[in-house]
Amino acid sequence: MFHTYLYLNIFAYNSNVKILSNIGNYFAYGPIVVAITLVGFLILLFNKKSKTKWIIPSIYLASLVLLFLQKGFKYYYISLIPFMVVGLAYLLSKSKLKNPTNIARNISISIILVVTVFCSCFMSYTTSDIFKKESDYPQLVVAKQIKTLAEDNNIKSPTLFCYKMWDYGFYTTTNILPVTKFYVNNVISEESFPEMYQSFHDTIENAKTDFVITLKDVYLKEVDFLTKNYSYYQEYAYEQNNPYKDVKLNFVLLVKSGYLNS
Repeated sequence: MFHTYLYLNIFAYNSNVKILSNIGNYFAYGPIVVAITLVGFLILLFNKKSKTKWIIPSIYLASLVLLFLQKGFKYYYISLIPFMVVGLAYLLSKSKLKNPTNIARNISISIILVVTVFCSCFMSYTTSDIFKKESDYPQLVVAKQIKTLAEDNNIKSPTLFCYKMWDYGFYTTTNILPVTKFYVNNVISEESFPEMYQSFHDTIENAKTDFVITLKDVYLKEVDFLTKNYSYYQEYAYEQNNPYKDVKLNFVLLVKSGYLNS
């Protein structure tokens, strides 16, 4: 547990770091949000009344440096947003709304609520999914197909393996628990964790699961190896657009050889 969850996540997960890209991702929530967040940081840093004024700003700086040195996915920077609360409170205290009338207060609160709802909808992961159909989600489609294939082949407890990719929810939608020690790849290179990749190889080599789901580019690179014990079944396109990270993937489902002929 120490080796995998602490050592590897710190020293192996951050391969292929792109500092400039990570700095750019810092502004994923917009320059205004970042500016107010920085105001909050500065207020905490120079707050003479606080006896522990260096602790919280130090956490901010440490988090920022770590984020720049990691893969820097946009959603990582959510951890810095709380500093915006301090900055916003300070800016409001300096505005004419410090002692507002009831009308001014109600108008201000209404505007803030509307803007908050709008921003929340815009920045939500799932807003772009509102008008999608069930068939647009490979996870749900694959779950139904695996259930049908399992019934056709009298498999009471079907098994599934996500080969060299994140699980992307396939284990959840199929309601299948992994049966191998290593069942997903968390962006750790083979050089950093050869034991995991050897387990991936053994799982496919020995056909330890009934079904395998992988990415199309992985399938194309290793098609000869993957089709020794498995047969290509179907390809699925998936796309999601959001302010944090645009996702465009093609999955491939493989079925253990012999199942499609039964």
